[in-house]
Amino acid sequence: MGTHQAFSVLPLLTKLPVKIDCIHVSGQRLFVGAAGGALLVYFMAEKISLIQSKKNLSKSKINQIEALPELGVIFLLAGKDTNEPFLLLISMSFSFIICIPMIIILLLLLFFFIFLSERQDHYHL
Repeated sequence: MGTHQAFSVLPLLTKLPVKIDCIHVSGQRLFVGAAGGALLVYFMAEKISLIQSKKNLSKSKINQIEALPELGVIFLLAGKDTNEPFLLLISMSFSFIICIPMIIILLLLLFFFIFLSERQDHYHL
């Protein structure tokens, strides 16, 4: 009985001058989080080409990347220590970069959930 392969492994990027920490694919774009807080963006077509790069986005490594092309933004989760992560919000064109400490995000989420629970209580009177 023959074996079935669900996918094939092909090298996309070889001999990069930086260490890759994480990757994310969105459509035809490949986002690479590299050592030293760099973000590399490649366009994948018949051949792969570097279309954008930004060095020193973070002093520490990029742990996770999430692109939302419909909003035109990229979210990067970064931080050396998992106890003090922070979120970078970047426009797809790199025209703006916002750094948000994770504690601020958690406080905003807490406020949002308290606000929602209070609104639901008013409707059930």
